[in-house]
This record gives sequence, C-alpha cells and structure tokens, in this order.
Amino acid sequence: MKKSLKLVVFVLIAGAAAAGYYWTTLPKASRTTDNAYVGADAVPVAAQIAGRVVQVHAKPNSNVAAGQPLFDLDDRPYRVAVERAEARLAQARLQAREAVAELAAAQADVKRSEHLIGQANAKLARANELARQGFVSSQATDDAQSLLSVETASLEALRARVRRASTNAYADIEAHPAVLQAAAELQQALLDLEYTRVTAPAAGRVTNLRLTAGTQVQANATQFVLVAENGYWVDANFKEGELPGIRPGQRARVELDAMPGTIFEGTVESISPGTGAAFALLPPQNATGNWVKTAQRVPVRIRLIDLPPDGTLPIGASATVRVALR
Repeated sequence: MKKSLKLVVFVLIAGAAAAGYYWTTLPKASRTTDNAYVGADAVPVAAQIAGRVVQVHAKPNSNVAAGQPLFDLDDRPYRVAVERAEARLAQARLQAREAVAELAAAQADVKRSEHLIGQANAKLARANELARQGFVSSQATDDAQSLLSVETASLEALRARVRRASTNAYADIEAHPAVLQAAAELQQALLDLEYTRVTAPAAGRVTNLRLTAGTQVQANATQFVLVAENGYWVDANFKEGELPGIRPGQRARVELDAMPGTIFEGTVESISPGTGAAFALLPPQNATGNWVKTAQRVPVRIRLIDLPPDGTLPIGASATVRVALR
C-alpha cells in the first residue's frame, strides 16, 4: 500500500515538473502588462484670427459633431474690413476701365495725327511745286516743312502715349493686376469674417474648456482641446523580453483600473522604435562603473475599437493589456 502511494506521489511530482517545464519553455499564447495608460487623439481648438469672444456654444465635457459651432468672435471689425475691400475692388475695376478708355483715346489721337501728317506732306509738296514755278517764295516752303516737323513730333509723342496706355489696359479687366490684388484682399477679408465663427474640426468631446464670453483671444492660441471620437488608444509598456511575437494587427483586450470588469477590444497599431528611456530629455548613461542591467520597456500602441457612441475614457488612466499572439 505504501509502495503504491509512493508511486502515485512520484507520478504527480513528475507530471507537475513536466507541466512546469513545458509552461516555461513553450511560447505563450499572449502577453500581458499592467504598465499601460490611456491616450487619445486630441485636436487643439483655436481661432485663426484675433478677436473678442461674444458667445461660447460648447459646454464642458460635451460631445460635438464635426462642423458644430464652438464659439463666436465679434465680427464687426471684420465686416468693416470686407466693406473696405469691396470698395478697393470697385476702385481697381474703375481704374482698369479708365486705362482701357485712355488707350482707345490715345489710339484715336494717333490716327488723327497720321491724317494731319498726310495733309502736311501734301501741303509741302504743293509749296515746293509752286516755289519751283516761281509763284510763291521759299518762305512758304519753309512754313510747310515746319508744319510737317511739328506734326511728326506730335505723332511720336502720341505713339509713346499709346505704348504707356497699353501697359495698363487689359481687354479683360478682371485680369488686371490691380483688380486681381483687390479681389484677393476681398477673399481674405471674407475668409477672416468666416473665421469669426469657430467650428469643431472633427466629432469628439470637449475637454479643458475655460473660455468665457468677453475673453480676448489671439490668433492660433489654443483655447481648449477636442478629443476625437473613436480616437482612443493605450500605450502598453512591455518589457523588452516580452516583445517577441507581438506584431501590428494582433487583437488585444484592455481593462481600465477606473472601469473594472469592462473589457475593451483593440488591435496592435504600432511598436515604438525605441524604449521609453531612449527618448527622454536626459537619456541614461550606461557606460559607467555603477551600471546595473535592468529590463527596459518598449511602448506598444493599442488602438481601441468598437467603443460605444457615448463612450468616454479617462485620458491618462491606468490599464491592463493582454495581447493575443495567435
């Protein structure tokens, strides 16, 4: 009896040893760490222009849809800027039309001068013929020659006027540089006026909202943050010896310390190219006589999927992550 009992005990011990050996030597089906923290895709919300806040539509920790108004700035200065730009555009178009009219007038004067030169040439030819026959004195010839010289000089001046006018005259006044510049200034003024209403760049939840009506804000200064909808992820810091077998695309399960019992599904999105210490402001210096080898941790990003529509996770909260290797 005792011999049989000893045999049973021996078999149990041998089985336990074999199971322990296989458990420690065979690759595990998952990797688990509790060194993990919740993060999210956060979009800073800022006005693209400076101004005074007149109304805040967003509420703290509220969900907003893409394009939903968040807050408004005083638009009166920008409406005045639009009116001023419209006046400059009208003035530029008027000047462009005047340049076309000036060119037409200069071209008409050239034609008239060319006609006068033709008459002066004819008069000079008659005076030369009459002087040759002795009917008029040489003074008449000189006068006709002087008239022709004056008309020729006038024609050259008018042609120069045409050249100057042609540089500012455009058949399509909308293509005139001054008109294009004024039109661009008007578009910028209209865009600035549109910027007086700040809208949500994406669907998400408003966080860290302290903005109130009457606040003077500067252009591109962050006023609060919008956590993008379905933009939650977890950075799981696995030990370097636990990385083999972990690859992007693998399924993962996440449980938050703040929400015990609730399991969130996720996928491995990426693996950091370095340890967390490698990117620190003052990375550790291991080439010293006091060096002690410690296991380093490498961040693995887990993208959470299939969150409930109103699901809100506390950013920075601790989590436990299990990555399925198979």
